[in-house]
Amino acid sequence: MLIIAKNIDGIVPNQGKWHSDLLFLMFKENGNRPAVFSGQQKNILSEYMNFRHFFRHSYGYSMKWEKLKHLFLNPGINWNETKAAIEEFIQQ
Repeated sequence: MLIIAKNIDGIVPNQGKWHSDLLFLMFKENGNRPAVFSGQQKNILSEYMNFRHFFRHSYGYSMKWEKLKHLFLNPGINWNETKAAIEEFIQQ
């Protein structure tokens, strides 16, 4: 995503929440490219990003498996959909 933003969009988010800004840029088309990801991938990719942020900054906090298990039980499905979207974008 960073390569796309830098080399195609000419914009690299650099604010405190740049991970979030970068992810959401990929769901929008602009004058240089189509959207990289579809709206249906927005929720799951946002959840992975939120988990990463939470995990890195809340070491002493107990996580609720029921809220997170959908992210871990089928990671192959989520990865395959994300990889397919990236490959489709590259082919355009």
